Amino acid sequence: MTLDQIEMLEAILSEGSFRAAAEKLHKSQPSLSVGIKKMEEEYGIQLFDREGYRPQLTEVGRIFYEGALATLGSFRRLEKQAHELGAGIEPSLRMAIDPLVDIDKVREALLTILHESCSTSLHIDIQVLGENYRTLLDNEYDFAIGHLGDEHKDIESVPFDQLELIPVIAKACLGNNKNASWEEIKNFPQLIVPTSGRNNEFGAHPGARHWFVSEHQMKEKMILSQLGWGRVPLGTFKTYKDRLIRIDKKVIGSMPLQLVAMKHSSRPLGPIGKKVWQCLIASTTVLIQS
Repeated sequence: MTLDQIEMLEAILSEGSFRAAAEKLHKSQPSLSVGIKKMEEEYGIQLFDREGYRPQLTEVGRIFYEGALATLGSFRRLEKQAHELGAGIEPSLRMAIDPLVDIDKVREALLTILHESCSTSLHIDIQVLGENYRTLLDNEYDFAIGHLGDEHKDIESVPFDQLELIPVIAKACLGNNKNASWEEIKNFPQLIVPTSGRNNEFGAHPGARHWFVSEHQMKEKMILSQLGWGRVPLGTFKTYKDRLIRIDKKVIGSMPLQLVAMKHSSRPLGPIGKKVWQCLIASTTVLIQS
């Protein structure tokens, strides 16, 4: 059995006749018939019921055809991959994303990798505030999305999303008191995810006792478990509004957080990487317009 024979079989079923399949494959109809016949004789099976006007698969032929299509699909993916690698398509891309990033906003960029290349693998790492741009400088990643903090001459960045981090505490901590004073709140520690930048206590409230946790999910769990208060995205508060109280802004203010998409300004990108970056820039355009 050859790949050519499998393509003959596919064409006959897709075009509905031996003649139409021969025209599609630029072959003569007799050569097509001979190719199918040889495949049947090789394995001792009958693929087509030839009594009807149009070729119909036998039950054995149907099972064989399903396997043939899978084989043909694998070959075509391999062939496409070989062409992509020969054309300089990146074998892999690496991206660092802050856990506060809304994955739906990155969706179009990720779909670009999915649809444009069958060769490029994707590696996504979660990195908290301030870490991601430093790994860009070390050439560990192609892209990062998060909080830039300090500007750097080797980092190219574009605004990506604007978050509002609002102070919340579990209702049970204050007995459902929505108008709690600072004197009541300061009995509980402020939970903070530290950054790796110069300001390691990003968002720390003066006068509060501070507990540090390594990532945002644990911070949220500890707040819900009545172990302290902290600032969380507005979406998190809405999700758990039955268990959380938004602390009055006169007591503790909310904090805006600008997220940016970043890449190393001098690190070259391949064809897929360039398209991903353009998608991230396009997301920025939508953000600015809205």
